[in-house]
Amino acid sequence: MSLRAEFHDENGKTRPVIRQGPYSGEMDGMARAGRESSCTELHALLAG
Repeated sequence: MSLRAEFHDENGKTRPVIRQGPYSGEMDGMARAGRESSCTELHALLAG
C-alpha cells in the first residue's frame, strides 16, 4: 500500500489531494471510513 499527498494552490487557498491504496474490495469501506474520520478531526483542529 502507498500514500500520496499533494497540496495545490487554488485562488489563495490550499486544496489537499490524498491517494491511498491499492485496497482489496473488503478493505475499501474501512479505509474510506478512516480517511473521513481523519478529515473530520483535521477540519475541527484547523477551525480552532
